[in-house]
Amino acid sequence: MPSADRTLFLNQFCHDITLLLDHASTATRRADHKAAGQHARQAVALIERAVRKDYLRQDDAAQILAKIRRAWPESSI
Repeated sequence: MPSADRTLFLNQFCHDITLLLDHASTATRRADHKAAGQHARQAVALIERAVRKDYLRQDDAAQILAKIRRAWPESSI
C-alpha cells in the first residue's frame, strides 16, 4: 500500500503535469513556442524529480518523456 506522502505527491504530481502540459498546449496554439518550451521543460523536470524520488518508474517516465519531447521538441534540456 502506498504511503500517505507518496499518494499526496502523486496526486499533486498528476495535477501539476496536467496543468503544465495544458499551458504548453495553449502556448503552442498561440504560436508562442518559447512559452510552450518553458512549460514542457517544467513538466520534464517534474517527471525527472518523481523518478529520482522513486515515485515514478523509469520505464513509465520514459514513455511520458518521449511523448512530451515529440510534441514539444523545444523542451529538450
